[in-house]
Amino acid sequence: FVKREVHEGLLPRVLRALLDQRRAVKRRIKELAAEAAAGGGAPSEEDAGLAAVLDARQLTIKLLANASYGNMGADTWSLCCKPLHEFCLRAGQHYCRLAAKLIEGEGAAHPTGGGRWPGALVIYANTDSAFVKLPGRTAAEAEAIGREMAAFVSAQLPPALTLEHERVLMPLLLDAHNKYAGAERPSGGGAPQLFQRGFEVRGDAPYLKIVRRGVLERLLCEGDRAAAVAHVEASARALLRGEVSADLLVEGGFVKRANQLDLMRMAGLGADQRVDAATRKADEDLRTQPAYAMAVRLLQESVVDGRPTRVFRLGEWVPYVHVSRSGGAKGAKQFENIASVEEVVTKARPVDLRLTWEKRLVPDLLGQLVDVSGKATKAAAESDRPK
Repeated sequence: FVKREVHEGLLPRVLRALLDQRRAVKRRIKELAAEAAAGGGAPSEEDAGLAAVLDARQLTIKLLANASYGNMGADTWSLCCKPLHEFCLRAGQHYCRLAAKLIEGEGAAHPTGGGRWPGALVIYANTDSAFVKLPGRTAAEAEAIGREMAAFVSAQLPPALTLEHERVLMPLLLDAHNKYAGAERPSGGGAPQLFQRGFEVRGDAPYLKIVRRGVLERLLCEGDRAAAVAHVEASARALLRGEVSADLLVEGGFVKRANQLDLMRMAGLGADQRVDAATRKADEDLRTQPAYAMAVRLLQESVVDGRPTRVFRLGEWVPYVHVSRSGGAKGAKQFENIASVEEVVTKARPVDLRLTWEKRLVPDLLGQLVDVSGKATKAAAESDRPK
């Protein structure tokens, strides 16, 4: 790596500009809050609206900055640099472990007292986040301690790195790596709101997202497991009775690993079908994925005078619906039983409701409703996942 004093590269300059903009936006948000507090009342409607816009802006800038290391590992990005992508990942893991060590050195190492935060235990630390369990604390106490921890760790990190306190989640569901949800406790009190990361997947059907959110809200925000189970039962009945609108059952995927020529070859439409064994094996593997199978079928159906009229861009989103083409025949493959949204609507193709229930809803919800260990650790979260 070339040091900044010698030559500052394009990516560092872009990231520095983004981070400087985010700091300025967050500083303005704090100024608005301070002005309202100095006035002895709630912020005006205009200031509240401005604060909401600024908060959305700083979150957008944060997303752009955080996504840069992931983009560097993407072959489709013009600034792809996989060694730098790997370095960012490893550096993040190193400083996460360092933060965990510093916190537990003043916490879990002193379970009965003596440290700054007796009993504090880091139950998850990965990429750029650390989750700390604080036994016996209220939400307000946890927030105050979280801010103390952030300042304590930041003082021992390189100048460009800062650990920030983000939120208090009580209770917390840690389902897997980068997949968690909790009841977020607002600063100053108030009703908890559901906060989740990693559960929402772009390819999921909207109905699955609706049911999942309902389960998480009942489990975490309301603390009512019986209500969560009843919600699942009611959702399953509605689905299997055909009472769910078909547009809520549309799934999809990105065609990231094949361009138009690749898809034409897989569809048998290419001028030259001779490929090596590795390419043939890759084509066979891709054809078993619903999004690619759907793209190949749409290409074949669009042929006019021997040429496809449909064109797919690399990375294009391809929606599809699981249907019953084989009439429930044993051994039928999922990728063979899909249809485009247009086909479902125009040809009244029956949607496979049982597959959506058995292969989508049930596996997704088991990890939330089945608790094997009852312990709040990363290892316990892994063991609680359905096999």
